[in-house]
Amino acid sequence: MESYDLKFNCDLGVLSRCTGSSKVQMGKSVVLAGIHGPNEARMMQMNYRELVVDVRVYHLTYTYAEKDKMSSIEKLVHNAVLSMLLLTEFPRLAITLTLQIIQDFGSIAACCLNAACLALIDSGFTMKYTIAAVSLTLKTPSGSESIDDIEIGVEQINPSEKEHPLTIGYSDKKENVRIVTLALMNKTSQGSSLSGQVVTSHCSGSLTETEFETCTEIANLSVTQIFDAYKQCLRKIIL
Repeated sequence: MESYDLKFNCDLGVLSRCTGSSKVQMGKSVVLAGIHGPNEARMMQMNYRELVVDVRVYHLTYTYAEKDKMSSIEKLVHNAVLSMLLLTEFPRLAITLTLQIIQDFGSIAACCLNAACLALIDSGFTMKYTIAAVSLTLKTPSGSESIDDIEIGVEQINPSEKEHPLTIGYSDKKENVRIVTLALMNKTSQGSSLSGQVVTSHCSGSLTETEFETCTEIANLSVTQIFDAYKQCLRKIIL
């Protein structure tokens, strides 16, 4: 099984007044991320044992109809950030991670996850591991749960959501489409036993165990390109 060209580009330190910032482009989707803090947390949210993380997602053309979508991305990114950071190093403090969606042409949740990870790297916080995320579309014929024959391609599956992620599925016109976003741990993080493990995931529908394993396998092949892009981005700053 071959990996798919993600057309992934990234930059660090793009915002001057942030502790850490990044810009990520996946296909035509573009996201800016900026971190402010750590500052003393407000009394209402203060945690005396660990760092408080506030995640906010904004869209240039934000409408009330997209409120639920932005909220789900915030929760997804928030859970990933909490798992990556050593929170006990900053008790009673708080950081704010702001994600600005510049262009949304699909796979925007994965784009936000990657931008958040790069902003954390740029900020210099101690991290347990780094992550890379991709979005996939799982297509199966109506009334069928078998995915024995799998092909990878790029298709516009839902113009109203403007999704252009990786595609797994059949050529049959009668099909059920589900969008899966997976964030995977860096293969070199904490030894080989944790390589490629799923840190967080989101799916627009239900998945069988076999389907989830297949999505994870394909995602593992694809995120290698993203981790390589991380390394190239860091080399530009160091050198």
